[in-house]
Amino acid sequence: MLNRPFFVIIIVNMIIDRNKIKADIFKIASILSRAGYKSYLVGGAIRDIIFGKEPEDYDVLTDARCEDVRRIFKNVVPYGMKHGTVLVIINKAPYDVTSYNDGEPAPLSLENDLAIRDFTINAMACDLNGLELIDLFDGLAGYRNKEIKCVVSPEARFTKDPLRILRAVRQAAKFGFEIERSTFEAAQKLSPLIINAAPERIMSELVKLFDIKSDDGSKYLRYLVEIKAWHEIFHKYYKSVISAGNDKLYFNFSDKCYEIYNRLGLAEREIKLAYLIIFSLYRSAGDKIINYEYKKLSKALFDLKFRRDDFDKISALVFLTFKLLVSGPIIKTDGHAGIDIAIKELMINNYESTKLKIDIREVFLLAELFSEVAQNRDLCVNYRSAGAAADKIINEKHPVYVDDLEIDGNDIKALLEVDAGDMIGRALKFAQREVITDKNNNNKETLKAIILKRFKNA
Repeated sequence: MLNRPFFVIIIVNMIIDRNKIKADIFKIASILSRAGYKSYLVGGAIRDIIFGKEPEDYDVLTDARCEDVRRIFKNVVPYGMKHGTVLVIINKAPYDVTSYNDGEPAPLSLENDLAIRDFTINAMACDLNGLELIDLFDGLAGYRNKEIKCVVSPEARFTKDPLRILRAVRQAAKFGFEIERSTFEAAQKLSPLIINAAPERIMSELVKLFDIKSDDGSKYLRYLVEIKAWHEIFHKYYKSVISAGNDKLYFNFSDKCYEIYNRLGLAEREIKLAYLIIFSLYRSAGDKIINYEYKKLSKALFDLKFRRDDFDKISALVFLTFKLLVSGPIIKTDGHAGIDIAIKELMINNYESTKLKIDIREVFLLAELFSEVAQNRDLCVNYRSAGAAADKIINEKHPVYVDDLEIDGNDIKALLEVDAGDMIGRALKFAQREVITDKNNNNKETLKAIILKRFKNA
């Protein structure tokens, strides 16, 4: 807490546009004012308005205590009173109303509340009466300089909440900003503290970071790695994947690796995270391509509290890409039909290995990018060609999997006059082979005739 007198700096000629603030906020301010209390709009909403964006959420700060807020508003949810915050419901919408007279520790003033926020661009406020911008810590300068800078002391901010190290990278990426030098250096120094944060909070920051669509994502991936935030997370959660007892390794990525990552700028987060994990495993293994265990890869992200869909897909992409890189070129036969069959067989094998229908084009893309970073031009061209062939197969909806067949187990039971047994499975596998060889065979009557001929007297 600051021990100096409270004061307010108002930026001359900077008045927040009333039309940019929801009417509900002014209703909250009016009710507080009639009860004799001050109110300010603080934090992210002010930042978003100055940045020309619609606020994602609103945080009202008041000198009223939480109990006072509960008394003067009709509909209040006291979800965060321990930290001085309650939810006020206006027109069925919830808004955070925080008291600077409550909480642990109590900010006791607007200045102190802003002083313990993370970055200067998030430490601005406006009086909800006159709408003057209150900028005590040069947040407007941060906006103009396009930089993420900690409020007062980066060491204090990161020590208080190490997750802010990840948040610095994310907000830089979100707004296209740089991380200010002293903030960067403090983040790098204190990065080992990150692993003390709850895994679900780390996961949430990573998801938000890799959800950002950017044509210059390599700059922020470089921040994540060079600050050493990613090393700490990777070592903790992938230690058993790498090797038992492996010492922490602060690896670097090549400029080429960062450069090529930009091609994934508009891709989904699963592909971008798989790319990062692939190269992290490769570098930590001494630049070796290894067949990793799918279950161990999956467990790492499970322990990081990723959602089931995310940790399954990301881990499968990593596992299948390494498996493909170990096996080498996919196009080993002459003629388009041979390429198609090889790709379909790989799709089937991938499903049998992971029980997931992973888009083979994404696996080929990751293998292609890896080969380009490794400067293996032949493999790069091979995987790119395979990806183009796979794209045609998928767009033309070629049958590949058993559930793509125009025939099912019940049809085979009736056809072969059997109730159960491995013959049904073998017949379905046989039919699957017939349709990946020739997609025109995927016709119920054609498949019945083929199966009958093969299995009737078996």
